[in-house]
Amino acid sequence: MPAYKDKKTGLFYVQFYYRDARGAKRHRTKKGFQTELEALKDDAMDMTFADFCKVYEAEVRPRVREHTWLTKENIIESKLIPFFGDMRMCDIRPVVIVRWQNSLTGSTRADGDGFKPTYLRIINNQLNPSSTTPSATTTWRRTPSTRWT
Repeated sequence: MPAYKDKKTGLFYVQFYYRDARGAKRHRTKKGFQTELEALKDDAMDMTFADFCKVYEAEVRPRVREHTWLTKENIIESKLIPFFGDMRMCDIRPVVIVRWQNSLTGSTRADGDGFKPTYLRIINNQLNPSSTTPSATTTWRRTPSTRWT
């Protein structure tokens, strides 16, 4: 998303449209940045995947059974955050997800065997729901892992 310069004040600002949890279109503007780079870095979409997972937990954990959450949490902590944790949400693109999936297919378990296809599908499915929660709809427009399939 671009940054604009206010001709009156000489300062930069960013503006964007998003859909809230109810589906209503919203407009947001942030003003007063000294440089264009500062305005671009302070973007509301500039959330890391690890930070997003904390928001995801707050939204999903109360709605699922405890054992279901423990399974999700294990996969998120052991498979998703090590790869995507420091990445900004807006930087997660289909090609990055393909690289992550390829790294999983090349991984082995403790006994030396590769992961079974059903387990790989379960891991991939943990990435999909995390992008359909209300907090994700303002961060990802579509589910990144389904863009390339």
